[in-house]
Amino acid sequence: MRDNLIIVIYKFFGRLSFPTIQKVGSLVGLILYLIPNKQKKITQININMCYPDLTDKQKKELIKNHLKAVGMTLFESMYMWHTDKKEVEKLIQKPINQQIFKDALQKKEKIILAILHFGNWEIGILDFKKIIDVRSLYAPIKYKKLENYSYKKRIQLGWQLANGNKSGIKMLMQSLKNNQVIGIAADQVPVHGSGIFSQFFNNSAYTMTLMVQLALKNKATIIFTVMERLEKHEGFRMHYIKADKDIYNQDISIATKSMNKSLEKCIKINPAQYMWNYKKFKIQPDNKKNPYNF
Repeated sequence: MRDNLIIVIYKFFGRLSFPTIQKVGSLVGLILYLIPNKQKKITQININMCYPDLTDKQKKELIKNHLKAVGMTLFESMYMWHTDKKEVEKLIQKPINQQIFKDALQKKEKIILAILHFGNWEIGILDFKKIIDVRSLYAPIKYKKLENYSYKKRIQLGWQLANGNKSGIKMLMQSLKNNQVIGIAADQVPVHGSGIFSQFFNNSAYTMTLMVQLALKNKATIIFTVMERLEKHEGFRMHYIKADKDIYNQDISIATKSMNKSLEKCIKINPAQYMWNYKKFKIQPDNKKNPYNF
């Protein structure tokens, strides 16, 4: 019953125009800011940890703008999944530094796209596909009907997906060996035993090592990607950012530190559009208290 209702809601709002859908999403985000809720609390904790030098007024403004962005991301998905693909493609504006990606392809390098949960990352595939197909890991939704529905819509949008489990990672590794471009969400917290602690905005964060290890093993080039939401309903613009050379260091601790520095650089493009409602610091070193235990 719940799954069917959610799908009906997605289909209903998916018929609205893009400016309208963004306005509705922004309003929902504003409501999230005005009332107590889990998403707001997680965002507050992350902003306090990562931006301690901001004034209370600045923090409140960042939190409000972030939650409005969260609302827009949700409702934009409804639009993308139920609108003609050619119409959605019109939202993709001229990218920044795309030549970095094109040059790596021309040199026939193995390529890993480090995808951030920023702006509307799902629509990023439409920018990638203008050049080449990309296979990416994803985390399935735990509700089967919703998972089948969302998986089908993402495939229609253009994604080539691999489940984020062992078999999916194996598939991704094989794709990279076969010179297919792969995408990895480099900002996700890995499961226990699959990462190390590294600094992220001057906080100790349990950080994935998969991406840097794949790059080292396959001599692959890492390119960071950020799909920024533009103002006035003008759509989205992809940023391609070259990774620092230290990300290829044989010392994994140095490589992951470099990766997190690149993530910070990407987030600074527009901090409000990053996924601050994610429990980035849920795994703590030395049995320290989980900051999200509220």
